[in-house]
Amino acid sequence: MIGLIQHASMNISHRHHFLPEFYLKGFTNETGFFAIYNVQKKRIKKGWHPPSSHFFKRDRNTIELNGLQVDIPEKAYSILDNRMSEIFGKIQGCQGVPKLTVHEMIGLYYFLSNLFWRNPDNDSRFEKTIDVVEARNTFSSLTRQLIPDFTEFHLTDKDLINFMRPLAGTQYLENSKGQDFKEWRILYSPNGQFICSDRPLIALDRNDIFNSPFVVPLTKYHLLIKSSKPILTVPAKVIVAIQLALVQHAEEFCAGPDKELFKAITNDPSYYSIEL
Repeated sequence: MIGLIQHASMNISHRHHFLPEFYLKGFTNETGFFAIYNVQKKRIKKGWHPPSSHFFKRDRNTIELNGLQVDIPEKAYSILDNRMSEIFGKIQGCQGVPKLTVHEMIGLYYFLSNLFWRNPDNDSRFEKTIDVVEARNTFSSLTRQLIPDFTEFHLTDKDLINFMRPLAGTQYLENSKGQDFKEWRILYSPNGQFICSDRPLIALDRNDIFNSPFVVPLTKYHLLIKSSKPILTVPAKVIVAIQLALVQHAEEFCAGPDKELFKAITNDPSYYSIEL
């Protein structure tokens, strides 16, 4: 077993995306690059950037296990991403509103929950949900069941919490009310006007995100809205308001296929006063 851990420590990644690259590809231009708006510096970055270049934290999902550095949480996220990428491939390839099956809608539901809890912005929120003693007992019990020659693993509380984070999205949905998706609407904008921010899911109640109205861009063409009011189209002025909200809600960066779009957003007179 120690040999397996040592092997894992020799093949670790370092650039850990909290927004998956397959998701970010939906906001690129025809050459596969996007423009980046730096929210903190209030300026558009020079050049064009691939999805791999932003929305990550170095070694965010690296933990120390028995004195060795391993990226087991990052590999867990990779498994989740591989399952979700097919759904987004269907959405990104659709010119219009995609017809998702119930199974695909459930997959989208899980993706959004993982997207929310994977974000560094919610780390302190997640830490408050973890009973460290219970988590350590569960970890030890599962490890003994899966590994016959189990030897005691040494994890700090911080690394244990990081180890458990990939399960947060699934656990949150298991503890929340189910969804019938009747209030979910995917809207299509043929002009590709939607942008992505490092905090893309905007919910009215961040303590109960799926039982309150929310909005999240799925691609530059597709927007997901949960609302009790039936919404069939998004007027241009509402698209502008959503763009402004995404910029205001961002922590550091926003991405989009068009630099001129960011110029228009930041030059809007309501940019510095819009109520989210």
